[in-house]
Amino acid sequence: MKLIDLTHTFERTMPVFPGMDAPVVERVFNIKEHHCNVTKLDILTHMGTHLDCSSHVIEDGFFTSNKDINFFFGEGKVIDCSHLGKGDEIGVDVLDGVDTENADFIFLYTGWDKNWNTNTYSEGFPVVSRELAEKLGSMNIKGVGLDVVSLDKIEEAELSNHQVFLSKGKIIVENLTNLNELVNREFKFIGLPLKIQEGDGSPIRAAALVE
Repeated sequence: MKLIDLTHTFERTMPVFPGMDAPVVERVFNIKEHHCNVTKLDILTHMGTHLDCSSHVIEDGFFTSNKDINFFFGEGKVIDCSHLGKGDEIGVDVLDGVDTENADFIFLYTGWDKNWNTNTYSEGFPVVSRELAEKLGSMNIKGVGLDVVSLDKIEEAELSNHQVFLSKGKIIVENLTNLNELVNREFKFIGLPLKIQEGDGSPIRAAALVE
């Protein structure tokens, strides 16, 4: 058994959702002066590789602190959407012929993670269609994951895909990487959030456990 890391490095210069402040990652103690290193983090719950709880957009949704930890672990299935180009829509047809019966988490691999730490990462990424969001929301899964910045278009202020999917008590995992290593493979997904009081989301260390 081994783990495949699905997580981007959390750093000062990483891309953030348009309108968010950049994270603060600052060394406040150092070994030379203080005999130890201590780093200050000033971050938002939806930065880097992270998950969205239902409370992100649903008033009475669950938080990272009150959801059973087992919910963030389970069988994963990657669907290859890498044939899609800039600005293309990920339609419900990507599910055609795909066996998702035993999946707890469905991941949409677009290959867009290659644009991480570039100015184009948040521009023109393939976006899930409303029909696909509704279909995924109706499935017996815990969550969906993507290697792009959002389940919605950047300009979609109402976050309609988020609303449709998260209203079903599921999670969304965004800004993943290395999903290409999991195409046509069986694996278990691990994406444990910080246990934050009223945490509507959290950065995670996402990984796949494979044989």
